[in-house]
Amino acid sequence: MTDPQQPEDLYGILGARLDADYAELKARYQSLARATHPDKQGGGGGGGGEQFQRVQRAWRVLSDPAARAAYDRSATAARLSSVAVEDELQLSELDWREDLDAYWRDCRCGDGFVLPREQLTPGALLVQCDSCSLTIRVLVSPDDITGQ
Repeated sequence: MTDPQQPEDLYGILGARLDADYAELKARYQSLARATHPDKQGGGGGGGGEQFQRVQRAWRVLSDPAARAAYDRSATAARLSSVAVEDELQLSELDWREDLDAYWRDCRCGDGFVLPREQLTPGALLVQCDSCSLTIRVLVSPDDITGQ
């Protein structure tokens, strides 16, 4: 972990997707615990214990639903604060595109930002342009979702 403000990537440590279910996380943990356990490292003591401890920490957090939810919230907040955002908009400032079943905003590159209806959740959502690296932050209120 290089940035003390950034939470450690626990999913990355286990090599798991952010949406991994409990069974997938457990399988990844068991495989890595066996592979990184200091007793399996064969002498030298070259940091195997440290990697094993990282795997243990990741499993301890991600296997507990409350701890995982808290971790996910803090990791999302850190991501939101560290991404260079081109613009911040209210959902009402985006156009509804029936053909996409999504909200749309033109991008200066000529393509656009697409926010599908099924991704709407209250809060600040980051939406990246489909063609370039620009990102916008879309603020979605609970009323935006219930009013549909």
